[in-house]
Amino acid sequence: MNTANEQMTAAALHMESHTDHQRFPAVDSQCTVLADIYKDDINIAIWQRTLSDNIYVDANALVEQGIQLQTQLSRQHAAEELGAVFALETAAALRHDVAELVEMFCCLFGLERAGLRLISLYDAMCPAFHFDRIPCRLVTTYCGMATEWLTHESTVSAPAFADVDLDMSYERVSFNDAAIQSLQEGDVAILKGSGWQGNERAGLVHRSPPVRADESRLLLTLDIV
Repeated sequence: MNTANEQMTAAALHMESHTDHQRFPAVDSQCTVLADIYKDDINIAIWQRTLSDNIYVDANALVEQGIQLQTQLSRQHAAEELGAVFALETAAALRHDVAELVEMFCCLFGLERAGLRLISLYDAMCPAFHFDRIPCRLVTTYCGMATEWLTHESTVSAPAFADVDLDMSYERVSFNDAAIQSLQEGDVAILKGSGWQGNERAGLVHRSPPVRADESRLLLTLDIV
């Protein structure tokens, strides 16, 4: 874990600056890809991974319990702080994974604490395509349909793009299905918002996926405090 953190920190510190106005995804099976969010031409960094069976079992159990957790966790003591929230025998594998993600996120952005949401969803929380007016956010879906997002090329050609300074929602805009991308269950992504310096008009456009009546999700987000 510490080795991965050191690699991501080194990558962030030595990242080249880009002047191209286009934005692209960075995708890899290694967690170090998350440091690519520091590149000017990257607006989403995706670590593709497969969850262990134990994490998946824990995630489904928490969805059944209807967990709705919103708190702050420290970089150094995330595991212990989570242990104080959950019963010690509950969701041990998932708690360990969340603590690792908190440590990685804090390391990447030089934070002591991160804002956390771990919530069960039974419908689309943000059904319209939109961008966030924040620097960035980490998202991962432990079970169920995962976040959908749009290529930058498709958003800049949308009629509503000229009005993004006034309206961050694309709910009145139709996008070609080929432009709609989707994270997969277990993927960890950092989404760059319009609050990131130099990214004011290029925040990643995304939405919660459509959810059928018989479906549910367990979503984790981490924010800069």
